[in-house]
Amino acid sequence: MLLGFTIGTDGTVKAPEVLDSSGFADLDWQALECARNFHYRPATLNGKPVESPWRVELRMGDPTVVSEERRAVGDVARDVRTCVLAAYVVRKEPGDMEWTDLKLTFRSGHVEVTVPFSTGSEALTRKVVECAHTSPALASAATVIHYGSKIMSMNWTNISRFATKP
Repeated sequence: MLLGFTIGTDGTVKAPEVLDSSGFADLDWQALECARNFHYRPATLNGKPVESPWRVELRMGDPTVVSEERRAVGDVARDVRTCVLAAYVVRKEPGDMEWTDLKLTFRSGHVEVTVPFSTGSEALTRKVVECAHTSPALASAATVIHYGSKIMSMNWTNISRFATKP
């Protein structure tokens, strides 16, 4: 099941809707009721909160499989974060936060890596994709997740936009 909504400037959920139904009207309704109670830290632009569209995938099934998938995707995210931070100079003073959506699409052993949205520079976007492709955890994630997409929103707090390490 896939829900879509807007995260308001105060972090509350606005206008939740079912984008992909579970096939059960009662379950869809309960998921919408639950989503109305979600609370997020809002995205910022130039240091000010802004509304932003968001999607949440809700999966029903064996909790063991879901936790294995979550762990596998988390391992890829950790590898990407470590790789990117090793290549970028980190500022000491607080600054605007950049973020990148990293989408991993799994299809029978093949993994497609894309960045559907990024507030960062082109260099940062290229580095995120490069780091995902070289993640040691990506191959093991492909053995756990056979079909479907996983989107990770990665925050890059205090990364200088163009300052890459030589």
